[in-house]
Amino acid sequence: MVSHQPNEIQTLLLRAALADGLVATAAYDAWRARVDLDHLDPASTRLIPLLAHNLRRGGLAVNLGRYDGLLKGTWVLYHKRVTRLLPVIEALRAAGIPVMLMKGMAIAAAYSAHPGLRPMDDADLLVPVSQAAQAGAVLESAGWHTMDPSPMQMATKHARPYVATSQAQIDLHWAPLVELVGQPDDDLWARAEMGNLGGVPVRVMPAEDLLLQVVVHGARWSAVPPIRWIADAVTILQARRETFDWDRLLALASRHALMLPLRDGLGLLAGTFDTPLPPYVSRALQRHRPSWFERVEQRTRAWTSPQVGGFPFLVCHHLRLTRGDGAVSRIAGLPRYLADVYGLPSTRRLPGVLWQRARRQLSPDAPRRSS
Repeated sequence: MVSHQPNEIQTLLLRAALADGLVATAAYDAWRARVDLDHLDPASTRLIPLLAHNLRRGGLAVNLGRYDGLLKGTWVLYHKRVTRLLPVIEALRAAGIPVMLMKGMAIAAAYSAHPGLRPMDDADLLVPVSQAAQAGAVLESAGWHTMDPSPMQMATKHARPYVATSQAQIDLHWAPLVELVGQPDDDLWARAEMGNLGGVPVRVMPAEDLLLQVVVHGARWSAVPPIRWIADAVTILQARRETFDWDRLLALASRHALMLPLRDGLGLLAGTFDTPLPPYVSRALQRHRPSWFERVEQRTRAWTSPQVGGFPFLVCHHLRLTRGDGAVSRIAGLPRYLADVYGLPSTRRLPGVLWQRARRQLSPDAPRRSS
């Protein structure tokens, strides 16, 4: 199974967490009849705060056993994360660096009815690519340390992780997605929306860009299947029901050759979770004829795993970055690209690194793919 698609039981859970009235109640009853609350999978556990909020909002009293306190716990963790994050944002602003919230933090700050509904492992910040190196230095000065010892590669990577002594994590981005590395971002910054982070006004990603990011990021393989992208996408669309710019979403996906993951993602939302799409949007997505590159790239998003590794997707990313170049130039540039991605000082070490990574992935003790 493609990891971003929920299985039958997870689909019931998502419907119970997202639908209204009798639909949510019926889905919840069917889900409870088929699960053991003491043995929930990690992907489902991350949806429990949203489930509890949705059912209780509809007047249904539910007993979720040991998960009953999860909503409060997620709320507490959110505020701890905000407390750590606000000084970083203020330091970046003081240095003249614009900053924008992404992913879960953006959803919590501007799109969700309750910040405690969205568990997060880290906080994602976006800065302009021209100021990414300066932003990294600001984080270092503020007591955050990079988890990536290699030089910052703005031309090939899209983000860099940082941790504090408290083990809090920030992912510093200069592109919303790895597929958008090297693409102009002026329009994104001009259309930024405003959210509330602990009472402080902050920029957040505009709904259209955020939805595209959520859908494309959710299509990637993950050891914990990222079915939470479905809840995130529905949350964004519900919050901007009257103002969502579908034309802009289609233009973004077309410009960046991301119509295929968008078609698959929105098709799942409409077909399985009754998310309304304007008819012309559905027609535009169905009319799209993906290129061979789009089809291969979409497959590599799902293939990437501890066994296959990320190599196929990296090759696709290199092809993205070098589109317009001649075939010889693209082939000749692949070793340098891989050396940059793996943080190697030269291509001479690349064969040994690739061999070691292949051995680890083919080892019988390698982690198995989660389904």
